[in-house]
Amino acid sequence: MSLLRTRKINLLLVAVLSVAGLLGAASSVWGAVWWQTTQLTANSFHESAPQISGTNIVWEGFSGPAATREIYLFNGSTTAALTANAFDDDYPQISGNNAVWRGAGGPAGTTEIYFYNGSTVTTLTANTFNDYIPQISGNNAVWYGYGGPSSTLEIYFYNGSAVTTLTANTFDDYQPQISGNKVAWYGGGGPSGTTEIYFYNGSTVTTLTANAFSDVEPQISGNNVVWDGVGGPSSTREIYFYNGSTVTTLTANTFNDYAPQISGNNVVWEGAGGSGGTSEIYFYNGSTVTRLTANSFDDHYPQISGNNVVWQGAGGPGGTNEIYFYNGSTTAALTANSFNEYNPQISGSNVAWSGYGGPGTSDEIFMARIDQVPPIDPFVTGSTPAKNTWTNDNTILVNFIGATDAMSGVDGFSVEWSGSPTSVPDAVKDLEESAGSAASPAQPDGDRWFHLRTVDNGGNWTSTIHYGPFKIDTTKPTASVRAPAKVSASGSTARFRVRWSGADTGSGVKNYDVHYKIGKRGAWKRWKTGVSSLRARFTARTGKTYYFRARAKDKAGNTGRWSRPRRTVVQ
Repeated sequence: MSLLRTRKINLLLVAVLSVAGLLGAASSVWGAVWWQTTQLTANSFHESAPQISGTNIVWEGFSGPAATREIYLFNGSTTAALTANAFDDDYPQISGNNAVWRGAGGPAGTTEIYFYNGSTVTTLTANTFNDYIPQISGNNAVWYGYGGPSSTLEIYFYNGSAVTTLTANTFDDYQPQISGNKVAWYGGGGPSGTTEIYFYNGSTVTTLTANAFSDVEPQISGNNVVWDGVGGPSSTREIYFYNGSTVTTLTANTFNDYAPQISGNNVVWEGAGGSGGTSEIYFYNGSTVTRLTANSFDDHYPQISGNNVVWQGAGGPGGTNEIYFYNGSTTAALTANSFNEYNPQISGSNVAWSGYGGPGTSDEIFMARIDQVPPIDPFVTGSTPAKNTWTNDNTILVNFIGATDAMSGVDGFSVEWSGSPTSVPDAVKDLEESAGSAASPAQPDGDRWFHLRTVDNGGNWTSTIHYGPFKIDTTKPTASVRAPAKVSASGSTARFRVRWSGADTGSGVKNYDVHYKIGKRGAWKRWKTGVSSLRARFTARTGKTYYFRARAKDKAGNTGRWSRPRRTVVQ
């Protein structure tokens, strides 16, 4: 059964659609959630079952010969038909550029598994029995088929080059799921024929459960597995989580919980815990379960990617099914139409679904790109005063330009002025997106920093740019002067030494001015101006009384007061 047939295909371009392309793109905002919706198809035939990986989407459409179902791929910009057969192709899955699906192209019309690696389609199976519902992760694929003893359903694994049979049991094994080279499935090997959960870690198969009740529908992410089993009060269906070593029961309710999905340590499922038994959505973040919905209508089929969750709920006009998105804190309705939309799938911040939005109410494929990418901060073009230079100007003006955002657009900025080089402004907008500068209030002395964060219309904040330091000193320096009280002359003149000094707690003393006068009522005269020296010899006339004073100037431009005068009597 490991026969692999490879053929090169010329992709039939069925549409050329940019994200804002032929069918148009509509931007929407709900609280802190901003998204852009694009209708990828508008055909007279039904298209459904979309799956998404990044911005790549695959789906099936009834467009082939005799209205057979064919597989389509949207690669983020264009749509191509991967198949054009006289038989049905369905159940597509995608991982990166790789896709896998089932097609009724085998001997006597048996369903076989097909793999697309971005350019080439390979037939992975060519059996006399049916192979079902493949799943994919990277180059690896997994599926189940009637190839076991007595035609039991078994699990098959493709590692990018060869097909391996993971099971060969006398009971059926069903619905394998894959993450990397790890696989989980359920099979009827339990007590009294109950279905149990099995885990393949790349080399060994482990039985995770052995219960008197059935466990079904496993999903896998790395070493983590989640499933539901009929182990609750009054045999209600509950959610179970395996973290690579231990099984934990996430629910124990009097109502059914089912259809779990997993991404890392995060799990989402639906449970009939709403008012009147409505189905609601529940989220487990690795430690706590949160109920995401509490509606008077049913919410179904949740999917998860990281902290992001998407589901469908009958909350639209006239009870139509709409698509809802949760980003870890906020829930937004991505659609509100008069037609039903269903089967949402999510990859990161990208969502795909199908809805009755085409000609004659045919099912079409839709995509929403949710803005969860922070914008790009502006760069500083200059400031007044300049950074790294002492100044006595304690108000700062910083000029900036160049903030950009590729999706929702820049919405504004939050700024902070602080004495720390690593402060982060709060998430409250201070300036609009049109701002090109920020002016500070009066700043205290010392090193001060400017911090700016940018926010876009999707509520995404940048990490912060830091600019500085601005070296502020508004405190005037002090000075003192020393001179001898009396000097004895040896003739008509006398020479003696005058000393001065200063202090500044900020930028430091730069230089001094020293004045003198003759007699108490004499006029002050300049002696030394802008000198950095701290002493000099003064020549005086005999019989006169001299007074000296000094003042300091600091490196920030502050000029201090004159010192207390000192008197020298020359005899």
